Amino acid sequence: MGDITIPPLEGKAFGATITGVDLRTLTDGEFATIHRAFLDHGLLVFPQQHLDEQASADFGRRFGELEFGGQPMANQKKHKDGTFGEIYDIDTQLMRTNVGNETWHTDSTYKPIASKCAMLSAVIIPDEGGNTEFADMRSAYAELDEATKARIADLSAYHSRSEEHTSELQ
Repeated sequence: MGDITIPPLEGKAFGATITGVDLRTLTDGEFATIHRAFLDHGLLVFPQQHLDEQASADFGRRFGELEFGGQPMANQKKHKDGTFGEIYDIDTQLMRTNVGNETWHTDSTYKPIASKCAMLSAVIIPDEGGNTEFADMRSAYAELDEATKARIADLSAYHSRSEEHTSELQ
């Protein structure tokens, strides 16, 4: 495509936009540049890539083993041909999960090894709204005063999606 450019997200403490590369045909050198940018910036935005589920999963595998491949978070049933149809009822488990994920959350922290990262791709973009916000714990920690850093240095958290562990934490 051209030379890779990686400007930081303007006015943000983390994140960068990457252009000048086609994620479907990455060379090892191009991926090494992207991986370094991921480690440096924590959030990468790749505009105008339009990857299908297979290409997106192939790109994700460059970072390591996938927890799962493309898993749409949509309010519509996905047909085998990739199109969407019937809208799911709000009372279904899928929609309760979707609604629960509309607020702040962290992916897979309840697993023995949490996710390294998550990949999102918008298929249909609304005319307004639909924003996704991100938080970077490295940036948040860096902004803490030294007294707070010392107070939390030896703390840890336990996150479980299992109800059986709820009573253990109360």
